[in-house]
Amino acid sequence: MNGEELRADAVLANADLPYVYRSLLPPSAAARDFRWKLRKRNRLLYTASAFMLYLGLDRELDHMSHHNVYLSARYKENFEQIFDERRLPDDPSFYTNVPSRTNKDAAPQGMEALYVLVPTPHLNDNVDWSREGTPFKECVYDLLEKKAGIKDIRQHVVYEKIKTPLDWLVDYNLEEGAAFGIGHGIFQVGYFRPPMNSKTFRNVYFVGASTRPGTGVPLVTIGANLAADRIGRDLGHPSGAVPVPKAAGGVP
Repeated sequence: MNGEELRADAVLANADLPYVYRSLLPPSAAARDFRWKLRKRNRLLYTASAFMLYLGLDRELDHMSHHNVYLSARYKENFEQIFDERRLPDDPSFYTNVPSRTNKDAAPQGMEALYVLVPTPHLNDNVDWSREGTPFKECVYDLLEKKAGIKDIRQHVVYEKIKTPLDWLVDYNLEEGAAFGIGHGIFQVGYFRPPMNSKTFRNVYFVGASTRPGTGVPLVTIGANLAADRIGRDLGHPSGAVPVPKAAGGVP
């Protein structure tokens, strides 16, 4: 922080674990910590990524629910193109979230907030987002019209924000732009997954999708509780849990 040295009994890193080892810890930490079961840092396998659209529409979407999933009719081919061929799918599956369907404060009256997630490969040489990003966006708009039933959607867009795997890499330091951290292959689950503390620096702990127990909000939440208990035990708190300081007014 501006060259200032800060001391702490423990450091909890909630950035993506591979990024922490690559950019925040000395190389000796990765060389030692990643000896587990011969898994090297440069051999980690990553999850898929996501193309995101954040939209504001000047119309309501009465026919849609808060959560909506639209599966490709060619779902097997869709998975193969993402995970095996590592290219953008021809007929992608996608998920939409319309928060203003259940929370009217999420959008002005008569309007709607729409969040669209399309699974894509993580960053690799087979996809050039600078060239393919715009055509893929238009493909997603076509799918929103065809499958989600939002007629003439482009005419109703008053706000648009796009995120590609490049943004996950640049904005959040997610290795390979993989939106969900490292994968869940057989050698990256359970004991084989990177542990939540460094063996080289025993006061450094990790939380997030790329450490134990794994990817997804429920598992990451469990991991956060486990990390807090571990830090508490290591710092000598009898109950294991780290005391949570109370905010002004006594509200935790």
